[in-house]
Amino acid sequence: ESFIESEFANLNSKYKLYQTDSLEIEIASNTNSVFHPLNLNYPINSTREKIENLIVGDCWRILNDSIKTKFLNNIHPLSDPNGKIKTLETIWNQSRPLVGNWFIGEIKNNFFLFLTIEDTTERNIYQIVSVEKDKIDLILMQEHHYKIREIKTCM
Repeated sequence: ESFIESEFANLNSKYKLYQTDSLEIEIASNTNSVFHPLNLNYPINSTREKIENLIVGDCWRILNDSIKTKFLNNIHPLSDPNGKIKTLETIWNQSRPLVGNWFIGEIKNNFFLFLTIEDTTERNIYQIVSVEKDKIDLILMQEHHYKIREIKTCM
């Protein structure tokens, strides 16, 4: 039998091939997750720090026509020991400010935005496909309820 282990979660699960290039894993009881290979065809000539600096700022952005967000450079209380997870302030439909989190991941010069609108909601994952001075273009990898395709910078 084949097993997969995760350094990020207490997970030791059986997996099986799904179609020809993907894995199917039962992470929770009666819940199968399918993992497809990453498309690493969007290398960006930048660093994680430079991309973070474009996102962080004292400006509110409107996402999905109703969610106001502010990406902060403050380390989130749930962060890892390296302090990669940052704080996200969110106001949704005139709510009181909520706390979420975000961070940038990188694999072979391909960058990914991990975003949680509120700490109690599921994480959204986007691949960053282009970085410009005024915006960052995204493609969906895993998304829950939000249709975010770009983030304006604070420039």
